[in-house]
Amino acid sequence: LPLLHRIGALTAPREGDVRISVLATPQGLDLTISTARGKIDARLTSQLAALAASGPVARVTLNGDPVVTARAPLVELSGVAVVPPPASFLQAAAEADTIMAELVSNALPKKSKRLADLFSGIGTFAFALARRAPVEAFDSDRRLIEALNAGARHAQGLKPIVTTVRDLFR
Repeated sequence: LPLLHRIGALTAPREGDVRISVLATPQGLDLTISTARGKIDARLTSQLAALAASGPVARVTLNGDPVVTARAPLVELSGVAVVPPPASFLQAAAEADTIMAELVSNALPKKSKRLADLFSGIGTFAFALARRAPVEAFDSDRRLIEALNAGARHAQGLKPIVTTVRDLFR
Protein backbone atom coordinates (compact mmCIF):
# COMPACT_ATOMS: atom_id res chain seq x y z
CA LEU A 1 0.00 0.00 0.00
CA PRO A 2 2.77 2.55 0.64
CA LEU A 3 4.07 1.98 -2.91
CA LEU A 4 0.58 2.53 -4.35
CA HIS A 5 0.19 5.66 -2.24
CA ARG A 6 3.45 7.09 -3.62
CA ILE A 7 2.45 6.22 -7.19
CA GLY A 8 -0.97 7.80 -6.66
CA ALA A 9 0.57 10.98 -5.26
CA LEU A 10 2.97 11.18 -8.19
CA THR A 11 0.32 10.69 -10.89
CA ALA A 12 -2.67 12.54 -9.42
CA PRO A 13 -3.62 15.84 -11.04
CA ARG A 14 -3.91 18.93 -8.85
CA GLU A 15 -7.67 18.56 -9.04
CA GLY A 16 -9.29 15.29 -9.89
CA ASP A 17 -8.81 11.66 -9.19
CA VAL A 18 -6.33 8.96 -9.96
CA ARG A 19 -7.45 5.36 -10.32
CA ILE A 20 -5.04 2.47 -9.87
CA SER A 21 -6.20 -1.03 -10.76
CA VAL A 22 -4.03 -3.78 -9.32
CA LEU A 23 -3.75 -7.36 -10.49
CA ALA A 24 -1.57 -9.58 -8.30
CA THR A 25 0.32 -12.15 -10.37
CA PRO A 26 3.16 -14.52 -9.47
CA GLN A 27 5.49 -12.23 -11.47
CA GLY A 28 4.49 -9.15 -9.47
CA LEU A 29 1.81 -6.49 -9.46
CA ASP A 30 0.25 -5.36 -12.73
CA LEU A 31 -0.65 -1.68 -12.18
CA THR A 32 -3.01 0.17 -14.51
CA ILE A 33 -3.15 3.87 -13.71
CA SER A 34 -5.80 6.24 -15.07
CA THR A 35 -5.58 9.95 -14.39
CA ALA A 36 -6.81 13.21 -15.86
CA ARG A 37 -3.30 14.59 -15.47
CA GLY A 38 -2.44 16.37 -18.67
CA LYS A 39 1.19 15.99 -19.57
CA ILE A 40 2.89 12.64 -19.11
CA ASP A 41 6.55 13.52 -19.67
CA ALA A 42 9.84 11.62 -19.55
CA ARG A 43 10.49 12.78 -15.98
CA LEU A 44 7.21 11.32 -14.71
CA THR A 45 7.83 8.13 -16.66
CA SER A 46 11.30 7.70 -15.13
CA GLN A 47 9.95 8.43 -11.62
CA LEU A 48 7.28 5.75 -12.11
CA ALA A 49 9.90 3.31 -13.39
CA ALA A 50 12.04 3.95 -10.30
CA LEU A 51 9.09 3.45 -7.95
CA ALA A 52 8.09 0.27 -9.77
CA ALA A 53 11.64 -1.07 -9.46
CA SER A 54 11.51 -0.48 -5.70
CA GLY A 55 8.58 -2.87 -5.24
CA PRO A 56 7.18 -6.13 -6.53
CA VAL A 57 5.88 -4.64 -9.80
CA ALA A 58 5.74 -6.56 -13.09
CA ARG A 59 4.09 -3.91 -15.28
CA VAL A 60 2.86 -0.31 -15.09
CA THR A 61 0.49 1.21 -17.63
CA LEU A 62 -0.43 4.90 -17.44
CA ASN A 63 -3.47 6.22 -19.34
CA GLY A 64 -3.25 3.29 -21.73
CA ASP A 65 0.48 3.66 -22.42
CA PRO A 66 3.02 1.13 -21.17
CA VAL A 67 5.51 2.74 -18.77
CA VAL A 68 7.34 -0.23 -17.26
CA THR A 69 7.36 -3.92 -18.10
CA ALA A 70 9.87 -5.65 -15.84
CA ARG A 71 8.21 -9.02 -16.42
CA ALA A 72 5.11 -10.09 -18.29
CA PRO A 73 2.32 -10.53 -15.73
CA LEU A 74 0.82 -13.99 -16.23
CA VAL A 75 -2.40 -15.53 -15.01
CA GLU A 76 -3.17 -19.22 -15.34
CA LEU A 77 -6.57 -20.26 -16.65
CA SER A 78 -7.25 -24.02 -16.77
CA GLY A 79 -3.52 -24.66 -17.07
CA VAL A 80 -2.95 -22.03 -19.78
CA ALA A 81 -0.68 -19.04 -19.12
CA VAL A 82 -2.14 -15.76 -20.38
CA VAL A 83 -0.79 -12.21 -20.30
CA PRO A 84 -3.91 -10.12 -19.65
CA PRO A 85 -4.15 -6.67 -21.23
CA PRO A 86 -3.98 -3.80 -18.72
CA ALA A 87 -7.20 -3.34 -16.72
CA SER A 88 -8.66 -6.70 -17.78
CA PHE A 89 -11.56 -8.02 -15.76
CA LEU A 90 -10.74 -11.06 -13.69
CA GLN A 91 -12.42 -12.52 -10.66
CA ALA A 92 -11.18 -11.15 -7.34
CA ALA A 93 -9.52 -14.48 -6.54
CA ALA A 94 -7.94 -16.98 -8.93
CA GLU A 95 -9.81 -19.74 -7.11
CA ALA A 96 -13.11 -18.19 -8.25
CA ASP A 97 -12.03 -18.44 -11.91
CA THR A 98 -11.06 -22.08 -11.39
CA ILE A 99 -14.30 -23.02 -9.62
CA MET A 100 -16.50 -21.24 -12.17
CA ALA A 101 -14.69 -22.92 -15.09
CA GLU A 102 -15.13 -26.32 -13.43
CA LEU A 103 -18.83 -25.71 -12.78
CA VAL A 104 -19.47 -24.69 -16.40
CA SER A 105 -17.43 -27.58 -17.78
CA ASN A 106 -19.14 -30.13 -15.53
CA ALA A 107 -22.62 -28.88 -16.49
CA LEU A 108 -22.12 -29.66 -20.19
CA PRO A 109 -23.04 -32.92 -21.89
CA LYS A 110 -20.04 -35.29 -21.99
CA LYS A 111 -20.19 -35.67 -25.77
CA SER A 112 -20.34 -32.00 -26.78
CA LYS A 113 -19.17 -31.57 -30.37
CA ARG A 114 -18.82 -27.77 -30.44
CA LEU A 115 -19.03 -25.17 -27.74
CA ALA A 116 -19.42 -21.39 -27.70
CA ASP A 117 -18.02 -18.98 -25.14
CA LEU A 118 -19.85 -15.65 -25.32
CA PHE A 119 -18.12 -12.66 -23.69
CA SER A 120 -15.02 -14.87 -23.52
CA GLY A 121 -12.60 -12.27 -22.23
CA ILE A 122 -9.11 -13.75 -21.98
CA GLY A 123 -10.42 -17.32 -21.87
CA THR A 124 -11.62 -18.15 -18.37
CA PHE A 125 -14.13 -20.64 -19.78
CA ALA A 126 -12.73 -21.15 -23.30
CA PHE A 127 -9.60 -22.94 -22.11
CA ALA A 128 -11.51 -25.26 -19.77
CA LEU A 129 -14.04 -26.05 -22.51
CA ALA A 130 -11.34 -26.62 -25.16
CA ARG A 131 -10.04 -29.54 -23.14
CA ARG A 132 -13.29 -31.31 -24.17
CA ALA A 133 -14.38 -29.97 -27.56
CA PRO A 134 -13.62 -27.26 -30.15
CA VAL A 135 -14.66 -23.81 -28.93
CA GLU A 136 -15.81 -20.65 -30.66
CA ALA A 137 -15.00 -17.68 -28.41
CA PHE A 138 -16.56 -14.23 -28.89
CA ASP A 139 -15.79 -10.90 -27.24
CA SER A 140 -16.11 -7.26 -28.27
CA ASP A 141 -12.67 -6.30 -26.91
CA ARG A 142 -9.93 -7.03 -29.47
CA ARG A 143 -7.22 -6.86 -26.77
CA LEU A 144 -8.89 -9.66 -24.79
CA ILE A 145 -9.27 -11.84 -27.88
CA GLU A 146 -5.60 -11.27 -28.77
CA ALA A 147 -4.56 -12.35 -25.26
CA LEU A 148 -6.76 -15.46 -25.53
CA ASN A 149 -5.20 -16.30 -28.91
CA ALA A 150 -1.66 -15.83 -27.59
CA GLY A 151 -2.37 -18.15 -24.65
CA ALA A 152 -3.95 -20.76 -26.92
CA ARG A 153 -0.94 -20.74 -29.29
CA HIS A 154 1.37 -21.86 -26.48
CA ALA A 155 -1.03 -24.27 -24.76
CA GLN A 156 -0.90 -28.05 -24.91
CA GLY A 157 -3.80 -30.49 -25.04
CA LEU A 158 -6.52 -28.13 -26.28
CA LYS A 159 -9.03 -28.66 -29.02
CA PRO A 160 -9.14 -25.78 -31.53
CA ILE A 161 -10.32 -22.39 -30.31
CA VAL A 162 -11.66 -20.05 -32.98
CA THR A 163 -12.02 -16.45 -31.83
CA THR A 164 -14.13 -13.62 -33.17
CA VAL A 165 -14.27 -9.97 -32.18
CA ARG A 166 -17.97 -9.17 -32.12
CA ASP A 167 -20.36 -6.83 -30.32
CA LEU A 168 -22.59 -9.41 -28.67
CA PHE A 169 -25.04 -6.77 -27.41
CA ARG A 170 -25.96 -6.00 -31.03
